[in-house]
This record gives sequence, structure tokens and C-alpha cells, in this order.
Amino acid sequence: MNLTTLLFAVPTVLIALTVHEYFHALAADRCGDPTPRAMGRLSLNPMRHFDPIGALCMLFLGFGWATPVPVNSRNFKNPRRDMAWVAAAGPLSNLFLSLIGAFLYLACASVSMRLYHTSAAFLFRLAAMLANFFYVFHFLNLSFCLFNLIPITPLDGSRILSVFLPPKFAFWLIKNERTLYFVFLGWLLIGSMLYRFILPLPAVAGNAALTVIVKILSLVGILTDAVQTLSGLILKLFSFFPFL
Repeated sequence: MNLTTLLFAVPTVLIALTVHEYFHALAADRCGDPTPRAMGRLSLNPMRHFDPIGALCMLFLGFGWATPVPVNSRNFKNPRRDMAWVAAAGPLSNLFLSLIGAFLYLACASVSMRLYHTSAAFLFRLAAMLANFFYVFHFLNLSFCLFNLIPITPLDGSRILSVFLPPKFAFWLIKNERTLYFVFLGWLLIGSMLYRFILPLPAVAGNAALTVIVKILSLVGILTDAVQTLSGLILKLFSFFPFL
């Protein structure tokens, strides 16, 4: 990650994590649970939701998390269903931000191309810089969305999946969430090293089967491929707008 991308990623991570947790809190509040409001989490203040490790992972790995919003499912009319809605609200908010970023990226890129052969050098550089920022904004929010939809505890995807699981198994996941959190964190960090240091080795990079295996084991690799594929589809879809 170069310095420019890092500078663009810092505000993006703060916005992505904050909006994600805010919408968790908002969904819980709307479903009848006052806990997030009472705990001060129904807020767009980044410091209310900040998790240092999750933010660093988001910044350097493209996948991360914030401090989970406390929710008391006993306040819901339909605990399992409402908990799934609360869980889905966070990733959906990041998907929405990603779509906004994609649209603004293409718009700024289009403006910069039109200014390329003109004398408006400052405006060209400004449009190009904004295009780069919005691409980072789009890509990281999309990464955060897909990462949190993984059906592994403690991610949002596991809470969505729990609606379709037998109650006994869903309870086991909740009961062992802290242990599973550290197991998952270890997998994420070790997987990142596999992706960064093992995948580029000629013996691995030159073998399609080994490449797929390392990407799956790393988690980061398979998620990166998924984000790049979905990002390409979104940008291609938006490119059909006549003014972009």
C-alpha cells in the first residue's frame, strides 16, 4: 500500500466502521432494544465504535471490524428474526457506501479524462485525486461488507445464519463466541502471512492448484478475489450510465 492509498484509506476506514456500527445500533433500536442507545452507540462519532486491532486489520488487510454494538435480544418481539436484521444492517450499510463510492469514482474519472487535454491542470489533478479516493472508498467498503457476511462467529454472517440453524447449535455458537473470536483472529493473521509471503513464491504462483489452496487457507486471498470480481461487476454496471 503506497502512501497516497494509505492516506485515502484512513478516513475511509473511520467512515466504514462508524456507519457499519451505527446501523447495527439503529436497527436494534428500531426493533425495540434500547441497549445501544443507552450505551451511547447510536452515534456517528467514530470513537464510540473504534477497535484498534480491527481498524488496523481493515487498514492493512482490507478486512476488519469495530467494537461490537451491545444488543439484548430479549427486547425483540421476534429475537431470532430481529437479530438477523440487526446483523444484516451493518454489511448492507457498507454495500450502500460502496455503491456510492463506485458511482463517484466513475464520475470523477470521467471528469478528469475530459480535462486531460485542456489547460485546467489543477482541476484535472483534483478530479484524478478524487477518483482515486472514491475508488479506495468503494473497494474498502465492499471488502468490509463481504468480510462481515462470512458465516463464522463472531461476524455478522454467523448471526444471519443462526436464523436457519437449530436453536441448540445457534446457542452453542453464542456461548463460545469469545473463543471462536480469537481462533478466527488467528486464522486471519496467519492467513494474511500465507497470502503475502507464500503465495508469491514461484513454486506456488506457477501452480494453479496450489494457488487456489493457499488462497482458501489464507481467507484473505479468496476474499480479495471475491471483492475484485464483485467490484469489477459493479463498475461495469455503473459504466452503462450515459453521463459516466
